[in-house]
Amino acid sequence: MGIWTFDIFKLYLKFRCSNRTDLENLGGYNLYETAVNAAYLALTTKKQIYQVKLNLRFPELETTDATTGTATVDGIATIATATTAVQIIDVYDSTNSVSLDWIPLKRYLDYTDRYDTSAEGKPGEWTRSGGYIYLHPTPDDAYTMYQYYRKRPTLLSGTNATVIGAEWDEPILELATHKIHMWNHEYEKAKFIKEEFIDMVVGIMGMYEAEETSRKEHFRPAPGLRDPGRR
Repeated sequence: MGIWTFDIFKLYLKFRCSNRTDLENLGGYNLYETAVNAAYLALTTKKQIYQVKLNLRFPELETTDATTGTATVDGIATIATATTAVQIIDVYDSTNSVSLDWIPLKRYLDYTDRYDTSAEGKPGEWTRSGGYIYLHPTPDDAYTMYQYYRKRPTLLSGTNATVIGAEWDEPILELATHKIHMWNHEYEKAKFIKEEFIDMVVGIMGMYEAEETSRKEHFRPAPGLRDPGRR
C-alpha cells in the first residue's frame, strides 16, 4: 500500500508546479486532483506508457465476485462483466465446479450453433467483447459464474493512499507532473519529467525481474560431476 495520501500527492504536485494556485480552481475543478488520479489510473490500467511497456501485475487489484457471482439465463449466451473489471482473468462455473476455457473472440464468432436452441448446454468456454462475457455453448439453465478479474482502482480522495506498493508513489507523482506540463503546453519541462518517469519505472521493473529470476532453477553440475580437485 502506498505511503503518500491523496492530500500529500496534491501538496507535492503543487510544489512541483511552482505553487500555482490558479490550477486549484479551473471551472470548479482542481487540476492537481485530476492529474494525480489520471496518473494513478494510467499506471494501473495501461499496458504501455510512453516507450515503457508495463507488463506489470498488481496482485492488490486482482479480485473476484465469488461472494455473489452471476447467474446465467437459459438461452442467453452472455453475462455482464464485473463493473470495475479492466481485465477478465478467469471464469469459473461454481454450479458444476469447473473453470471454463478461454477462447479468442474470432473462434466464438465462427461457431454456427451460437443461436441454435437445440445446441444449448453447460458452458465450457468463454470470451470477452466489450462489457460482456460470451459463453459457449449457450447456457441451457441457470449456472452461477464467478469472474476473477483485475479491477480498476478506486479514485483517490482525502487521506486515502493507493492500494499498490509504496514504490509507485514517486512515479505517480512524476507522471501527474508530466500531465500538467503537457496540459499547459510546457513541452520542454514535460520532456524532462517524462525521462525521469521512464527511469523510475524501468528501475522498479528491474527489481521485479530480479525477484522473478531468483525463483528460477539454474543449471548447475551435479555434485558428483564436479572436479574433485576444486571446491
